[in-house]
Amino acid sequence: MLNYRSRGEREDALKLAVMQPYLLPYLGYFQLIRAVDKFVLYDDVTYIKGGWINRNRLWVSGKEYLFTLPLSNGNSGVRIHDVEIANTYGKWKRKFLSCVQQSYSRANNFEEVHLMLEGWLNLSTHSIAEINYRTLLDCCAWLGLETEICKSSSVYGNCNLERADRIIDICKKECASEYINFAGGRKLYSPGFFKDKGVNLSFIESNLEAYSHGTDVFVPGLSILDFMMHVPKPKALRYLGEGQIV
Repeated sequence: MLNYRSRGEREDALKLAVMQPYLLPYLGYFQLIRAVDKFVLYDDVTYIKGGWINRNRLWVSGKEYLFTLPLSNGNSGVRIHDVEIANTYGKWKRKFLSCVQQSYSRANNFEEVHLMLEGWLNLSTHSIAEINYRTLLDCCAWLGLETEICKSSSVYGNCNLERADRIIDICKKECASEYINFAGGRKLYSPGFFKDKGVNLSFIESNLEAYSHGTDVFVPGLSILDFMMHVPKPKALRYLGEGQIV
């Protein structure tokens, strides 16, 4: 667990973001990672059904396809890092890999990315949070992102705190001067509350550039897997853009 540190103990006060560990998240998630110095995976908060912890979207047979990784105990009240994959996972994995192969076999980076996907789905763990964490690290490396990433469950020990107080506690322990969130966070957090605690609360407005992914009309918000299949690795960061911090 971290102890509180003074700003003088770091060369620079950092920019911080905290997000739940999503499964192969969309491009905007990585734009947020790029915008900060440290990214915290919020894996010790309660799992909520219908979120993006174990599901996402791809482009299959000319339409959006929502895929959902099966869980054994994905119930509200269970912390994300305690949620495990179901015993039907093996069957689902084979069907999913086949679906991706049929849908993306002509994509520019199919062989490389499909091999990465097989590696992720064959990880020796039953934890969806660990799968998402390991996958995220590999995706960041592929994109060329060097932001430090850690899991909240292994560092901060502040599960007793609620909502904004937990975020403030993490910021204080990391000597973060700025906390950056998606625009949807405006409904959850008050800039005034953060300012009173000595932290600047900012929001990122995405300005993601469209990329060619084999359709006549660009479909935004698909899983990073779609992006990695189609976009040449040397050009990946350009498509992320900087994002507007407000």
